[in-house]
Amino acid sequence: ARVQVHDFEWIASGLKARGVFAQDVAAVMPHVVTEGTDDRNDAGDLVKPWAVDYSKFVADLIVGWQQHEARLKALEARHG
Repeated sequence: ARVQVHDFEWIASGLKARGVFAQDVAAVMPHVVTEGTDDRNDAGDLVKPWAVDYSKFVADLIVGWQQHEARLKALEARHG
C-alpha cells in the first residue's frame, strides 16, 4: 500500500510506461532498489541510473494477496 504506481514517459526514448520510482521505493523496500546518481556522460545519458528489480516484489505480492484472500474469506464467513 505504501508503493505508488505512476504512469510516466521515459526521457531517453519518449515511450510511455507504468511503474514505480526507485527513489520512492527505496524508502519502503530498499532490497529491490539499485541506487543511482544524477551524473551524466557527455551525451547527456545517466551514468548510473536508479533501478528497480521487479522480480524481488513477487514474494511480497504473493503474501499480500494471500492475506487479502484470508481477510475476504473471514468477512464473507461473518456476513455470509
